[in-house]
Amino acid sequence: MGGYGENYVKEYLTRDVLGSELVAIADPFATKSSLYEEAVSRGIPIFRSPEEFFASHRADLTVISSPIHTHYPYTMIALENGSNVLTEKPVCFDES
Repeated sequence: MGGYGENYVKEYLTRDVLGSELVAIADPFATKSSLYEEAVSRGIPIFRSPEEFFASHRADLTVISSPIHTHYPYTMIALENGSNVLTEKPVCFDES
């Protein structure tokens, strides 16, 4: 919900995005977002991490908009749980 991710959340809250549905948000700092209250009032579940979400839920698509160092692990969690992934660029980085 923070940073560029706020743009994705805002799109889902303000218009029909090709018939898709925002089923949950995973963000450890969600309460800091200007959209937090609206998401809560609409009953959108908010989780602190993708691991917490996937422990009991599923998603057809996971949008990853987070710090670059989290892209790879979050992508792997989503893929391992049968979700397609849309991520920001760069997808990941090489620490070498």
